[in-house]
This record gives sequence, structure tokens and C-alpha cells, in this order.
Amino acid sequence: MAQVGQVIEHPLTGERVTFLETAASTDGEKLRIQIEMAPGGAVPGSHCHPGAEERFVVTAGRVQMKRSGRTSILDVGEAVVVPAGQGHTWGNPFDEPAAIAVDLYPALRMETFFETLFGLASDGLISERTKLPSFLQAVLLLHDFRPDIHTPPGVVGTPVRGLAAMLAPLARARGYQSVYPKYSAPDAP
Repeated sequence: MAQVGQVIEHPLTGERVTFLETAASTDGEKLRIQIEMAPGGAVPGSHCHPGAEERFVVTAGRVQMKRSGRTSILDVGEAVVVPAGQGHTWGNPFDEPAAIAVDLYPALRMETFFETLFGLASDGLISERTKLPSFLQAVLLLHDFRPDIHTPPGVVGTPVRGLAAMLAPLARARGYQSVYPKYSAPDAP
């Protein structure tokens, strides 16, 4: 379980996340994080949160956000609200660092998802080329975190989620987990 003030880093995407408010500190009402992103850093792909609204405020630099087929550049102080279920991605294609405050309403289990994904990356278990974990690890994450995050979002992701459901038992049998004690406390949501 993430703690307020905890910092995790993803060495391949250039993201550094600071947990400002957690599911535990808000009784699940929201997750608030600060994401710092190195120049050229980006979230690996489009995703959505089917049961949560996400609010972004740029706190340093500029970021590029894609949602609903539109790309926009956001400067310091600009905010965007992404409704539940809307596909989006963002990154920092610019030459200077950027930072963004993110609020997710409700918190869901996204802090545990971040801890797992960033932990795998820090341990060298994420592909440098694709920025994704191994196939079976990805399948299990997609399946177990399906109430929290869909990637890819929408209809395109439906067959992916179906495949993940079929292959999740194989992933578990091969020793993969969606929550690892070394990345998240055993009482992680």
C-alpha cells in the first residue's frame, strides 16, 4: 500500500510519481499524485479508467495530451478533466522537464497498479522497446486491474480483455502476480 510522501520511479518512461494522497488517507475517495516527467517521457499507451474521473493540472513545463482523437498542449496552470471511460494518454515530447498533478476520483487500486508496474520496470522486467512487461505479466495485470484501468480503451480493448481473462490462470500458474509484496505492502487494496 502506497504511503503519503512515497516516491516511485519508472526508468523507461521517465516518470517519477509522488503519492500526495492515497486511498487509505482519503477512505478511497481519491488518489492524488504528482508526476514528474523527463523530456521525451511518455505514458506507454492510451488507456481509460472505466469507473473513475481523472483530473490533470500542469505544475511545471508543458505536456501533450491526447484524448477523444484530439491532441492538445497544456501549459503550467492549465487543467483537463477526463471523464470515466474516456481514452487518453499524455507525455512530455518537449526539451524541458514537466510535472502534472493528477487526481483520480475514486482512488480505485491505481496506487497498487503504479507500484507494481514501476517496480517491475525498476527490476528490469519491462521491455525497453515496448515499455511493457512480458506477455503473461501484462495479461495478468490487464485482467486483475480491469475494474481500474483498460488499455487499450473502448471497443478495441474488448478482445484484449477477453484474451486476458482466458490466459490469467496460465500466468498465475507460471508464477506471475498482479501484486508483489516487494512493490506493495501485503494489505494493498
